[in-house]
Amino acid sequence: MINFEQTLEDTLAFNSYYLKTNVSFFQRNWRWLVALIFVIYVFKNSDSTIDALLNWGNWVIVLFVGLITFLLTRLSTFMKAKSLKAFVQNNPQSVGNRQIDLTKKR
Repeated sequence: MINFEQTLEDTLAFNSYYLKTNVSFFQRNWRWLVALIFVIYVFKNSDSTIDALLNWGNWVIVLFVGLITFLLTRLSTFMKAKSLKAFVQNNPQSVGNRQIDLTKKR
């Protein structure tokens, strides 16, 4: 018999692992796709590529969109953890002492 205690941190770690390994391609790479589309849009609407690369205003816009996608990613992670903590508070039986019984196969 194995006795252990499942804590809130264990539940959060498992949820984080599960969300990282069981997502679709779009869910995993949405921020890169948004940034790529926006960068292409900004640089295609300029007169020439060299001028677009040297224009600091384009880089400010691109960095701003990058910052927003980074903050949205962090906000999403924070909200998922907050919702899981609320679930555990509403269902305290989901954490606590656990017991696994092992039997030999014959």
